[in-house]
Amino acid sequence: MDAAAIAWAQTRLGVATFEPWRVRRWLAKLIKLRDQTCRSPHCDAPIRHLDHITRHSDGGATDYGNGRGTRSRCNYAREAPGWHVTLIDRGYYDAPHKIIITTPIGHHYFSRAPDPP
Repeated sequence: MDAAAIAWAQTRLGVATFEPWRVRRWLAKLIKLRDQTCRSPHCDAPIRHLDHITRHSDGGATDYGNGRGTRSRCNYAREAPGWHVTLIDRGYYDAPHKIIITTPIGHHYFSRAPDPP
């Protein structure tokens, strides 16, 4: 996390020292509020896992735009060969968060975060 993000978190969260677990907990709540249910195709299960769209091991950031809510089964399935998730819109400035999920057989599914409750 860069210095600007740390300063923002310290100001908004009211902490004198940077505590990453507070930011992660806050970020998890934000993503769950945004997504409401699993973002995988044809799945409306409750969110159990938070997934990096660009995998952390591939250099993906742990931030609001690169996260998505999934149920555990969908998150584990995504790790199988052939599955790809592509970020279309990070969901900033009143635009909905949008991704495309590609299955191993080449089908593409568009997923848009629902409107806020």
